[in-house]
Amino acid sequence: MTALRRLLVAGSLATIVVCVAASAQQPTIPRAVPSPPPAPPSKVWFERLQLWVAAVDAHIPGALDAHVLSTASLSEADLTGILADLVAVRDRFVRARRRGARGAADRDITYGGRTLPISGILQLLGLNDDEAAAGNLNRLVKRGAVLHTDVAYFDPPSTRPTDVSVGRQVVKFEDGRLVGYDQNPIHWDFARKLLDLVRPRASDDEEVRAWYVATGRLMRRMYSFAYSTPHLARARQVFPDDASIQFLSGCLHEALVSARVQSFYRSASSQMGAAPSRERELAAAENLFTRAVEIAPDVAEARLRLGRVLDLRGDHSQAAAELQRVLESTSEAPLRYLGALFLGDAEQALGHRDAADDAYHQARAIYPRAQSVHLALSQLARRRGDRATALAAAERLFALPSDERSLRDPWWEYYNAAWEEDSVLLEQVRGAFKEARRP
Repeated sequence: MTALRRLLVAGSLATIVVCVAASAQQPTIPRAVPSPPPAPPSKVWFERLQLWVAAVDAHIPGALDAHVLSTASLSEADLTGILADLVAVRDRFVRARRRGARGAADRDITYGGRTLPISGILQLLGLNDDEAAAGNLNRLVKRGAVLHTDVAYFDPPSTRPTDVSVGRQVVKFEDGRLVGYDQNPIHWDFARKLLDLVRPRASDDEEVRAWYVATGRLMRRMYSFAYSTPHLARARQVFPDDASIQFLSGCLHEALVSARVQSFYRSASSQMGAAPSRERELAAAENLFTRAVEIAPDVAEARLRLGRVLDLRGDHSQAAAELQRVLESTSEAPLRYLGALFLGDAEQALGHRDAADDAYHQARAIYPRAQSVHLALSQLARRRGDRATALAAAERLFALPSDERSLRDPWWEYYNAAWEEDSVLLEQVRGAFKEARRP
């Protein structure tokens, strides 16, 4: 089990992170918090920027090292200041370079009460002449995004700042029970803002796109709904035509109406306010999955989830058609199992009980020890009035061995794609910027 799983899961496979509302009247779906207006440069802005750049350069991606700990202790005001200082310094040396070095003033920049040589600033930021002329901080901000990704992932609790605004609090719950609060969800936001500085445009940068996809998958893996809501909203703004981002966004809205999320809202209604609207979230999920399928028709999982959402919204015929296409187009066992399971549900809703029975048996043939399909077969038989078959299916369910590995059921992993290992996803996150090194 990885360090983050130990921190967030605390012995359970069902810890979910959602936003906490300050009152029942406030929205319960997490929203991005507007950045405060820029403050005047700190008197120690240069030293602070030096320390941040040094941490970015020295951090070993994937390591819970001293640079993760020191960066985790930065306050929201510190991060806002670092970003503002970085942009201000960049803009000043670009203007100076464009004017040409005709005199001493053109070889220096003045900011925050300091006059600094351009050569020293470029050395600090690790920029070559071409990057300096274009104001291109790409390598630095990408390395910075890796550091802040690791801070967000490891989330070392002993170093959390205390000045995080209430609007940024999130609540953690486990199996429907409140287990604590997180006061430090600011580093994902800072990593996104760093990548907004990529030149010529972040939306044209494949590495930035790969980072958004990999981190979105990682957040889904961790049930981090509060973090992924603003994260994927920004990803859709930057990459509106990316199928993977549309797909992950659909997964988020689909998960918000899952039983484990809804049950927590019901049990903690006095703290959380109203639960996410089932119809609104399913409508959003349908739109996003539809868009993902339009962009990439061959992505079977997007079509699988579209079929399930259509079924949940009552469009059983269209759901059955989409799910049948999944079964015809993929050889991946988890997707085929879920496709057959959901197809059985859709056929049952249409009154086609024989077709439902065939679909459930198809699922059982793929994962004969999965619990959900035995339960589905028992329920189907019970609804048909076939008590003997219903009892036989239930008996097969109770007779399954208790070993967790032999009982693998893709339905357990549906909302967080647990078949994707943390280590693989993290390698994809950190590998997105593999070329972003100081020369």
